[in-house]
Amino acid sequence: MKLMLVGRPGVGKTTVARAVMEALGRRAGGFWTGEIREGGERRGFCLVTAAGDSSIMAHVAWAGRMPRVGRYGVDVGVVDRLAVSALRSAVSDPEVECVVVDEIGRMELLSPAFRRAVESCFRSPKAAVATAREGADPFVDELMRSEGVEVLRVTSSSRQRMAAEVLRRLGG
Repeated sequence: MKLMLVGRPGVGKTTVARAVMEALGRRAGGFWTGEIREGGERRGFCLVTAAGDSSIMAHVAWAGRMPRVGRYGVDVGVVDRLAVSALRSAVSDPEVECVVVDEIGRMELLSPAFRRAVESCFRSPKAAVATAREGADPFVDELMRSEGVEVLRVTSSSRQRMAAEVLRRLGG
């Protein structure tokens, strides 16, 4: 089973992905992204793997030194080192039953290796739960139209029950 959780930014897609990872424990692999807030303002994003490795992926202070997405400079090397490695490990690890990809976004898609790793997850016989912003990218749109992919819309009213719904669909 392949599930794509889509919705507007800030609606709770990451919250759902993290809840699914926590509920599945060692049966889940992959990564999630989180906001870095300073003084109540979003200043960047970190990337955290199921194994607990983490690093800053994007920050406003890097905007002049790295590839940019909006006002953020993006360290594509972090995507390659952590996200790609976490996805490859999850696909090859016999204990992992579900690969979590949070998120397939503009920052992560700067990495060609990330695109290939996501495609590998979606070709794998393992379950996958991925998050993306609606209408985010042709790559995301193509994944959503792939055979066997079910799209679930996350809204402010559905996010509270969405993790339980995802786990139910995964059979766990």
